[in-house]
Amino acid sequence: MGGAIVITLIASLVLLIAERLLSVNIPNRGEMFILLLFTGLCFFLIQNALLYWVGYMTVPILILLFFFSLPILSVAPELLPVVTRNWLYSWVPFRFSVEPCKGILFFGKKSFDHGLGILGWSGVVSLMLMFLTVLKSKNGVNEAESQLNLDSQK
Repeated sequence: MGGAIVITLIASLVLLIAERLLSVNIPNRGEMFILLLFTGLCFFLIQNALLYWVGYMTVPILILLFFFSLPILSVAPELLPVVTRNWLYSWVPFRFSVEPCKGILFFGKKSFDHGLGILGWSGVVSLMLMFLTVLKSKNGVNEAESQLNLDSQK
């Protein structure tokens, strides 16, 4: 619940900064807010699912993903070399949030015309994985609990 509140505040703050400080003309503020909220929540769920299942080893991977993918997303895909477009741009999950933003801001398209379904399904699967972490066995903890139960029975 706390993550959803933070994502809502960040989406509102991004829109406020874009409109007031940077004077960006956003044709449909409501749709842009929904898009920012949706993508933020999906990425929040994906990152949490990775952290729950793999652990803190995923943090450097996520940082490298941010580091290498964000400069590529700022360039039009047509201007990228073929190797970069096919091997890096095609699998970067952040493109599913950047393309709809570009569509709303520059082309007047609707946000759900761009494949947000893939990002939405990724968020749903991540949410299910987060719920399944309860069933994930923690060998060290379970062994310690069983040892304590055996000791207490003696």
